[in-house]
This record gives sequence, structure tokens and C-alpha cells, in this order.
Amino acid sequence: MNLFCKFLLLSLCLTACVSWCETSREDLAPLEVLERYIEVSTSMTDVEQKEILLSYTAGNLRASIEGATDQAIRQAFIERKYSLDSFSLVSQRDRTPRETEITFYISYYDHQGIGEGEEPALIALKNTVTLFRENDMWSITDVHGVEDTEIHFGVTKDSQITPH
Repeated sequence: MNLFCKFLLLSLCLTACVSWCETSREDLAPLEVLERYIEVSTSMTDVEQKEILLSYTAGNLRASIEGATDQAIRQAFIERKYSLDSFSLVSQRDRTPRETEITFYISYYDHQGIGEGEEPALIALKNTVTLFRENDMWSITDVHGVEDTEIHFGVTKDSQITPH
């Protein structure tokens, strides 16, 4: 068997394995839905990715995202550059078999408006969301608001502020 045939066979096997091993949307647990939503929302590069956000939402949150203009999406998710620092679960409380509430900590760097040599602000917050199971899928329906927020501002190399 020549090298090209071996390469083609290997490529087909890898492609099949990836598609078989990928978790389907219906198989995602509530925490996995939240994690994927956060991954997309903090790394968006195109307005069309709004559809991915919508796939993880329902209820009030979905209506808010659907109603947002392309410009609002661009300003909130794309022009405002984020890089995720950490995500951790605080608690998960099942309200009913079809409704759960997740409280989590998230921290991220906000790169909006920083110049060369400047450090981005590190923003850490605690938040709570509600997820609802419908049509065999969990979706984020509501964001209850930020409970605690900390902002650690980056400083420039030329800053006159020094730690003591």
C-alpha cells in the first residue's frame, strides 16, 4: 500500500473517531452547558457565533441574545477582548428534576482599550444561573446577577505606583 493510501486511511479513521467520540448536545450535563457557553462568550471573533450562544440558552437569556443587535453583540463579546483565567463551581442545587441552579466563580482578563506594555485588568466574579431541561437538553434560562466582583487593575511598566 503506498504512502498516500495509508495517509488517507489514517485520516478517515481519525475523522470517524472524533465524530463518534464527541459529546452530543443532548448528552451535556448542566455544568458542561455552562462551561461551553462561557468558552464561546469569552472567545467570540464573529457575530455569527451568536447562534452558538443561542444553542445553549432558552427563556429570558435567549430572548435577550436574540433581541440584541449585531452591533450590541459586537460590542459586548467581540470588540471587548477577554481571555479566560479560571472557572470553578461553587454549588449546584437541583430545584426540580428539570431545573437546576449553578453558582460559580469566573475570572478573566479584560483586554479592551489596553496599550502596548500595559497589563489587562483581571476581573473575578461570583455568579448564579438557572438551567432548565427541555427536549432532552439543558439550557441556561436566567442569569441572577453578580454576587461578588473583584477587579485587579493592571499597571504599565512606567507606572509610579509600586507595591510596598
